[in-house]
Amino acid sequence: MPWMSDLVTIHEICHIEQEIHASVKVTSSNSSWLFSAIYASPRLKEREILWENLKIVASKYDLPWLVVGDLNEVLTSEDKRGGAPVSSAKLRKVHSCLNHCNLIDLGFKGAKFTWSNLRYAQQLIQERIDYVPNNPPWKFLHPIAMISHLPRVRSDYRPVLILLKVNPFSFRDNPFRFQRMRLDHLHFLRVLELGWSQRNLPLSQTIETFTDQFKLWKRETFGNVFHKK
Repeated sequence: MPWMSDLVTIHEICHIEQEIHASVKVTSSNSSWLFSAIYASPRLKEREILWENLKIVASKYDLPWLVVGDLNEVLTSEDKRGGAPVSSAKLRKVHSCLNHCNLIDLGFKGAKFTWSNLRYAQQLIQERIDYVPNNPPWKFLHPIAMISHLPRVRSDYRPVLILLKVNPFSFRDNPFRFQRMRLDHLHFLRVLELGWSQRNLPLSQTIETFTDQFKLWKRETFGNVFHKK
């Protein structure tokens, strides 16, 4: 990336299916760290190869380490809503990998789920499968690093933003805006009913589910009303 060469030096170590590993040197500091970009396969056997590869990387490089990407796996049962139950066997395998590598999830700010099948009501599946694990030396280098889940834009995934230096009090979520014109639409009451149909969920999760379904319906029904033709 020549446009960033005066700020950071990135040296690719290796890239194979599902993973890219590189060393990162920030010009303003004397420290280097390891960066791994992950795009895990939807196939379990191939993900198991990825878990073993990460263990090899951990044993080979004694550096601050940041891992970013789609693990195609949840880390807890709370990271999934809808669909089939979370497999405890799969959870054990991914946690075994993270524990072996001494990697801890950085957490996030914003909406909880990073992927959705964008269906309605009982068919809706939402998961948090995009994570940013790091080891303690990396966290020591970047103690105020923040991860933010951004709004989806014509995608079933939310972008994940990593901020290494940020004032948390100046970071604000974009507000959810509701136009009165939606109330007059023939199908709005049906969307409202479906969005609030899962009564066993906590109120905060019910609101988030309705918001996601409303945005999907709004986009499919109205498009962008502010777009100039």
